[in-house]
Amino acid sequence: MEHAAKYLSKDPTPDDVLSIFAGLRPLVTSGGAQNTSKISREHTILVSPSGLISVTGGKWNTYRKMAEEVVDRAEKTAGLEKQNCVTEYLKIHGWTLDSIPESHLSVYGSDVSAIREIEQQNPELGERLHPHFPYRKSEVIWQVREEMARTVEDVLARRTRSLPPGHASPQPEPHSEGMQLSQWMWDSKEECDPFGVPFGVPFTANPAHTLKNKSKAGL
Repeated sequence: MEHAAKYLSKDPTPDDVLSIFAGLRPLVTSGGAQNTSKISREHTILVSPSGLISVTGGKWNTYRKMAEEVVDRAEKTAGLEKQNCVTEYLKIHGWTLDSIPESHLSVYGSDVSAIREIEQQNPELGERLHPHFPYRKSEVIWQVREEMARTVEDVLARRTRSLPPGHASPQPEPHSEGMQLSQWMWDSKEECDPFGVPFGVPFTANPAHTLKNKSKAGL
């Protein structure tokens, strides 16, 4: 906030903060460096005496380059015939050329058809989770079944961004969307997760609105 105050006409205060987040990045260092800003963000490939290959550090946006270099190193280490790398041309899961008009569904790419099928099987799941947001119940079903969402906070803060990180809420009734979703997920737990894997405690902002029955939730 001190840095932002240098450029804003009004100095920000803690009361102005609606959302916070912290990022974690694996860094490779040697010699006990203390200043992380000076540590390289590049990845490092290590080969152990047994031939185990490890890749450490790096960034998400260089994962294709990392993959190519690791495979090249594996070929050399194992004495395999060198092959041309196809990583550059592989399409990631969800790629599609189809136009998806709903912006909140566009992030699912080709999986959006499966979400629409959920709604076709049960039209009620096409309803919004909360009047102030576009996200639908069918998305929660998909996130629990296919994306390992285990709690209400997983859904609200990490997949829909309807609850900003840090639990700041723009709603006049704090966490009302979390309370509604908590109850709905509990009521719909069998449909959310047909494999019977129990939910964790979903929402801790208000203990009265958590899945707190340990015997039923399997906690």
